[in-house]
Amino acid sequence: MKKRILTVILTLLICIPNTFAANWVQYDEKKYLDTESINKESASDLLNRYSIWTKRLNDGSEPFKNMENILNKKIWYLLMKYTFDCDRKTIRDDDIVIYDLDNKPIYSNQSYSTSSVVPESNGEYLYNYVCARCVNNNPTSSTRTNYIPTQDGSNIRIKVKHRR
Repeated sequence: MKKRILTVILTLLICIPNTFAANWVQYDEKKYLDTESINKESASDLLNRYSIWTKRLNDGSEPFKNMENILNKKIWYLLMKYTFDCDRKTIRDDDIVIYDLDNKPIYSNQSYSTSSVVPESNGEYLYNYVCARCVNNNPTSSTRTNYIPTQDGSNIRIKVKHRR
């Protein structure tokens, strides 16, 4: 009996596809959003709060140079998790993880700093993308095509498979 249960469990683990794979879509120079990471903050939450992970590659800018000096390591990229309150138009910086050139995390922090979404910023772009998708549409529906506007005015067409 134990052998049969173990076989069933292993079969399920092998057959169930990995739904946690990232789907990075570029939205600005060296900046990406993970379309698979959008989640409602809490299932019992009556507010329209959704989170998303973003990736920013090291562009040699002053903030990256400062972080490299502080950490005494070369940085390849950083991941940041943002939470948007679609009703109040706020953005919260939740988590940051910084990776070195060997793709190893060298720093992580949780900040939970909330502010208003700044007009014409990358934060506003992400807010519009997340809130339009989640509030105006059912985020648990099946796969559909989304169009993401880029900074240069063009659109990126992506297929998004929503979690159920």
